[in-house]
Amino acid sequence: MFRRILLSSAIGMFGTSAVLAQPATAPASQPAASQPAATRPASTQSAGQAEPKVHTILQQLELRGDSIKDLKAKIEWQILDRVIDDKQAKFGDLSFKRDKPHDKFLVKFGRTVVEDQVIDKPEEHLFDGRWYIEKREATKSVIKREIVRPGEEFDPFKLGQGPFPLPFGQKESEILNKFQVSYVEPAKDDPANSAHLKLLPKPGAQDMADKYNELHFFVDKKLDLPVKVVADQKDDKLVTVTFSDIQVNTGLPGSAFTIQVPDDPTWSVSVESLPPENPQGADED
Repeated sequence: MFRRILLSSAIGMFGTSAVLAQPATAPASQPAASQPAATRPASTQSAGQAEPKVHTILQQLELRGDSIKDLKAKIEWQILDRVIDDKQAKFGDLSFKRDKPHDKFLVKFGRTVVEDQVIDKPEEHLFDGRWYIEKREATKSVIKREIVRPGEEFDPFKLGQGPFPLPFGQKESEILNKFQVSYVEPAKDDPANSAHLKLLPKPGAQDMADKYNELHFFVDKKLDLPVKVVADQKDDKLVTVTFSDIQVNTGLPGSAFTIQVPDDPTWSVSVESLPPENPQGADED
């Protein structure tokens, strides 16, 4: 339970989790699901039953994900709050690295746009394999949250389990276990040379059905990687994340995944650790 509280806090503070952390939101031009996810009939879609195009795309995504040792990309994160008609966008860089015992990522946003106002206050978000760390220039704050204990078996990137389910490297079987996936014919506003998948949460996958109305993945046909992820969320937020200038397996060093804490008394630093592991196996996830 304690870990769940920490993860909810991390995801809420770091909207990019809606992309990394949670698969992103559906474009305003996309029609909402005709029936709420919770009332749609249960599906037994599996790899053998998926549309041939869907099976091919998911299989290529999985294989490509398995081959990635590190990745760099430009990232644009947009969120539209449809309740208050508020739109924000953040622009920056994403770095990802396969590592032991847990993979790492770092997102650096250099610019935020709120409606027409440009805010040049950098912020950084790091998962170093154990700690999720946020650094925000606007509030002069650093928050460090423990996500995984040393030596603990917990996959923070696994779909439906961890707070950072990346849009690549997921297993086809796990995606089809959580979502009814369909192929969408190309539209003129789709990213160039991309395949479009629409994902509807299955009623049995309550963790996904509680969060999303639908998800959209746009997969580059040459890279076999998502270049755009869109999520229509149950909280009336529409999140769109776009990846560009993607570079794979360039040899990113582990030393690149750090955040410098300013030696400045005007900055606040807080640390939120997990409690000692319960030997009785209490629910903390």
